[in-house]
Amino acid sequence: MTIRLYTGLGSGNAYKAELMLHLLDVSYEPVPVSIPKGEHRDPAFVRLNPFGQIPVLVDGMDAHLRGRAWLATDEATVADVACYPYLLLAAEGGIDTAPFAQVTAWMRRVEGLPRFWPMPRIPNLPPVPLVPPPG
Repeated sequence: MTIRLYTGLGSGNAYKAELMLHLLDVSYEPVPVSIPKGEHRDPAFVRLNPFGQIPVLVDGMDAHLRGRAWLATDEATVADVACYPYLLLAAEGGIDTAPFAQVTAWMRRVEGLPRFWPMPRIPNLPPVPLVPPPG
């Protein structure tokens, strides 16, 4: 399965995602999205990210974790620590990680690390809307 990264020139966040893929020596297919041309508002792109923002990484982590325990090497690294909170909070953004068995197993491995500390949560936090309000 190919990792697709929707990216755009001049985006610092897109650059960070591409840089990490390069540093980890992970092959991927870059999919350019032109913000000036409004391609981030295209209905097909908005289905990937209702906020219409780049970068968007598609179909990557579950396939990447197939046959390996950790994201970057044979042991947990800062890559695992950096990605864990985003996946932990994915459900709050309307993303169900349950269909991704490799990702779910990886999260349990992170949680099983010695001295693992659960993420403190803000009590009674209202849900985040999947689509920004008009305006």
